[in-house]
Amino acid sequence: MFCHSSKNRQSTKPTMETASRCITIATAVILLCFMQGCLALSPVVISEQDLWISKDQGEISTYRTPILLSLPNGDLLAFCAPRKYSGGDASAKFIAMRRSSDGGVNWNATRFIEDDYEVKDGLNLGAALVDYDTNTTFVIFGYCQHTAGKCTSPYRPKGVYYKVSRDWGYSWSSAINMADTNPALAGIDWSPGPGFGIQKQLAPNKGRLLACGHVLNAYTRRLGCLYSDDHGKTWQLNNPIYGLPYNYAKKTGDFAPGENQIVELHNGTILITIRNELFFHCHCRFQALSFDGGESFPVPFMSPKESLIDPGVFASLALVGDVLFLSHPSNSQSRVNMTLHWSLDFGETWPYALQLYPNAAEYSSLAKIDDSHIGVLFERDGYASIDFYKVRINS
Repeated sequence: MFCHSSKNRQSTKPTMETASRCITIATAVILLCFMQGCLALSPVVISEQDLWISKDQGEISTYRTPILLSLPNGDLLAFCAPRKYSGGDASAKFIAMRRSSDGGVNWNATRFIEDDYEVKDGLNLGAALVDYDTNTTFVIFGYCQHTAGKCTSPYRPKGVYYKVSRDWGYSWSSAINMADTNPALAGIDWSPGPGFGIQKQLAPNKGRLLACGHVLNAYTRRLGCLYSDDHGKTWQLNNPIYGLPYNYAKKTGDFAPGENQIVELHNGTILITIRNELFFHCHCRFQALSFDGGESFPVPFMSPKESLIDPGVFASLALVGDVLFLSHPSNSQSRVNMTLHWSLDFGETWPYALQLYPNAAEYSSLAKIDDSHIGVLFERDGYASIDFYKVRINS
């Protein structure tokens, strides 16, 4: 997908015709170069572990919303948001973390790095990301996002918060309100993640931190992203993808973009996979592209991916070399059949798949371990546990 000419580099927002031609050329090149490689690619699960077991560890009701993050020092961080007293979204929670320093073979004990005490509608995780320029790790979470209007918590106001670590997660700052960096973000009705954010490694907007989420309001349902161009000192919202019809309560068949995951491709384009909450067009995932560092996702580059049948759930992405992976429950009606898909044309088509777990399986998170392995962290068996699978990409 390297089709930026010197003329094109003068603008960070290519025309629709240029972007379309870029994608077409890239697809042809990738198919030509990797036809034999795709036949040889045969991922296989080489290890499985329970990282968290609901109602068993620390008297937690339910462990949910896994995030897997690969650090520049080689460590893996696994995050989740344990629900203390019930499995509901609007419940009191922690943010939990475990670390592996040997590629997912062994994991240290669980640490709780944030606590919302007994707030009925407390924190919701959220996103984790790394700034490679400053060696800083961020964890972003929403607070009181299921409560209409003002939050009644005695601990902190409604909004979006983040924590910072400058030693790869061994210690963390206190929670910082995004509104302290930008007053326009005070009390925003926006839920980050769940999933990981990114730092752009390529132009346009090289170095930008980006974490995406969605708005839950039934009338103004939309997908949006927070971004920072100063290493997390200040943050702002992008131009969202709106649900349709706009300002109407959504019903089955309407477009209601939900939870999502982003990844940066090799030409600086951002690809996002989107939970198609109310099954607009099909029981499948939606996909979109951004050519301006996540500031916008133009409609002509949004499309359903009918081969990715989906029950309306979060999915994850990982780019390893020139292979793009996606994990989710591959079923049109139910959260079952956790599947690893892969694409050799950067998400244009998804013809290949490996079944990871046939029974009940829910949210997942992918991370590159090395050039030969990826990790899959996912909820299974009706949120009974969060498991880690290590996958060798080419057996």
